[in-house]
Amino acid sequence: MFSDRVLLRRSIMFVAIFHLIAQLCYGLPKMLSRTDADRDVIAYYLAKERLHNHAPLYAGSSESGPHDTKKTVYIYPPVLSSFLSLLPPVSLITFARLWTLFLYAAFWIYSICLAKLANGRATIATTLIFGLLVGLFPGTQRALSLGQVDPILWSLFGLSLIFPKLRGAGTMAITLVKLWGVWPLVTAFREGRSVWSGAAIVLLSV
Repeated sequence: MFSDRVLLRRSIMFVAIFHLIAQLCYGLPKMLSRTDADRDVIAYYLAKERLHNHAPLYAGSSESGPHDTKKTVYIYPPVLSSFLSLLPPVSLITFARLWTLFLYAAFWIYSICLAKLANGRATIATTLIFGLLVGLFPGTQRALSLGQVDPILWSLFGLSLIFPKLRGAGTMAITLVKLWGVWPLVTAFREGRSVWSGAAIVLLSV
């Protein structure tokens, strides 16, 4: 007879493994096969194309207001578009597929970081469990389905927590894209010169 604790642990692992299989066999293939334009990745692609063509970055306007912005309108700071411009010139569908792979990889990098922060090391089991926990949040599924940049920022935040030398640069890069990065950046400043110098390098390179 299994104890209640062992049974609970095995049940959680079963669900976590099922989540991974469902993501790899259903969620990811479904995202890779999408051709619609109702997602944020379209705005990222158009921003990249505008930079390559030396066109105004913020061309176009939203007719729906700030709380219902059209997906094709780029509303992020220039630093994100600078990163996007490093990607090779490809078609919209190819870019969307590459971006989707980046987001799913970032999702699991963040899960690995959480597992390491919680247990001191990241095992396959703990990574799968934290992947399940992160995947349960509606915001996570929304970010993945719309192709939003957030999973990449989450992974960068996780890496910044694990590797102190990346903390200043990582949190500054997050702050330049999303304002929620201000809090970890200000908190990290207490650690001294290594954080300040890393943040300054990222800021001056923009």
